[in-house]
Amino acid sequence: MKSKIKQEANYLANQLIDMPIYKRCQKCKKALAVDKHHEDYNQPLEVIFLCKSCHKEIHLGKKVNCEEELKSREILIKNKIDIGLVKLKDLLTTIK
Repeated sequence: MKSKIKQEANYLANQLIDMPIYKRCQKCKKALAVDKHHEDYNQPLEVIFLCKSCHKEIHLGKKVNCEEELKSREILIKNKIDIGLVKLKDLLTTIK
């Protein structure tokens, strides 16, 4: 169970700190940052921006491969773009 201080720090960070777009992870400098991490929950507005892999590594103590995450995210983004293009083509053909 999360401590009250941790819950409050996470709540404040989520409400008051925007996730920067296209910012690289502050740990590995490779993958895009998608998570906010508190080094000290008593400082709720002081966060670092991390990729999922580095955030897991910090909390679980396991070494992770950011290159694999970066490749999988690129594939995911490409697939979403491809799906969007197919839907757009379908929409355009129904309009004609």
